[in-house]
Amino acid sequence: MLRDEVRTETYRNAILQNTNLFRNKIVLDVGCGTGILCMFAAEAGASKVIGVIITLIKCKVEDAKLPDGIDKVDIIISELMGYCLLFESSIHSILSARDKWLKKEGGLIFPDKYWLYLIAFEDKRFIQDTESFWDNVQGYDMSSIIQHQDFDRMYVDVIDASKVVSNSCLIKEIDLYKVKEKELSFEAPYHIQCKKTGFVDGFLTYFDTGFSHCVRKTAFSTAPEAKPTHWKQTVIPFWNTSLTVTKGDSLYGTFSLKPHAYNRRGLDVKINVSKDTGSGLLLQKDFAFLP
Repeated sequence: MLRDEVRTETYRNAILQNTNLFRNKIVLDVGCGTGILCMFAAEAGASKVIGVIITLIKCKVEDAKLPDGIDKVDIIISELMGYCLLFESSIHSILSARDKWLKKEGGLIFPDKYWLYLIAFEDKRFIQDTESFWDNVQGYDMSSIIQHQDFDRMYVDVIDASKVVSNSCLIKEIDLYKVKEKELSFEAPYHIQCKKTGFVDGFLTYFDTGFSHCVRKTAFSTAPEAKPTHWKQTVIPFWNTSLTVTKGDSLYGTFSLKPHAYNRRGLDVKINVSKDTGSGLLLQKDFAFLP
């Protein structure tokens, strides 16, 4: 993660270019990892920086107590994002920390805004390479494992912007000051328009992250046209059901996401796709995104 220049420099700028917000404040870093965000906060002039990490405080954030008798903090900094924004995300811990420790008046969260997008792509090579992997795993044919699953799998990869065949559609916006945990499971309508004639081999999701309290606009994107990050894009392949499209065609339907039924760190995703040409429901699939 430290090698991810987009991620690290954006956080650095958000904190060190806004030292007036951090000076003499108590800052809580939820899921501090290497402690780099703690260091930025200290450099920005925070009077105290508390880093919560499971090897230092051996309990969940929900059960933790802050040191030195502190019961409220001025700022929460975190890096809650997972693949597809919410996969293995620490957002539940952030919401608990917000409700338990953040000052009601004037308390800040860095970052505080997230936008999740859906976009269509065409990439036959990705589909073929991913499918053929299971034909020869260390000399064994394991293709039957995939064929007999009740769901399709999602993948994480960098998809070149030239493979994108539609505009993007916002499917979820998260404001960390307002969002409730129940809102992290959702069903959203989408409507995208194809920019070229060809095929749709699947959808991608990507997200943008924003720091709304910075003096200068501070954000980063994991979109295909942006500089690649640790999060890449989440690939939702249609496998052998690629859709034929003409430039100007509209695809629409619903995208639903919720924690996986048996592994809360994973995701269950359901997608249905129709086309504005009156051909009815073209595709309906269930996907699992598992650790």
